[in-house]
Amino acid sequence: MHNEKFKSLHLSPNVFTGGSPWYGGYSDAGDLDGDGVPEICVEACQNVFIIKSAGDDSFYVWQILGANDTEPCVRVTSDLDANGLNEVVISGNNQTRINEYESAGVDVLAKAKTSLSLQVYPNPFTDKLVISLTSQKPKSLFLLKIYDVSGHLVKSLSGSGTVIRSGNDDFNHHLPPGVYFVRFETPQTIITREVVKIR
Repeated sequence: MHNEKFKSLHLSPNVFTGGSPWYGGYSDAGDLDGDGVPEICVEACQNVFIIKSAGDDSFYVWQILGANDTEPCVRVTSDLDANGLNEVVISGNNQTRINEYESAGVDVLAKAKTSLSLQVYPNPFTDKLVISLTSQKPKSLFLLKIYDVSGHLVKSLSGSGTVIRSGNDDFNHHLPPGVYFVRFETPQTIITREVVKIR
């Protein structure tokens, strides 16, 4: 009989935020960004939280993907499109979405190509952030959400074309420096952009 011991490495449960309780709690792991270090994907609160190691026995939420509200399941695949990157497959509620890492975020790969483009600049930013979404339908209204690195929603936006945002949250409080995620989502498409606020 062996006496190996495991130490517990914790991620605070309060990072799993959303409008619903933890349902299935499905998880999987795999290298999503091609850096040789696997990420953990955990389904909770109608989201899939992608967790990275900080390299010192601690972990942080790197990206947040939308999940499904009933019977969700998450799986990391082995490079379905042979481009050197693994994918995250999220299934449930009679739909399946395939997500793949991009240098500026995690995007859903739609079956049919859409001419959607989300640009966020300057990055890093100080007090002003320009968010520009272009689509096949000019003047179409879009909804955006901005999350902090813990997964808390700090700002909801709507607009058409280009929006210039101050560095404040929904309550007009000044946002502290740190990493934030600008997210555009429809039932067919999710685009996430990582931005850094430096002061």
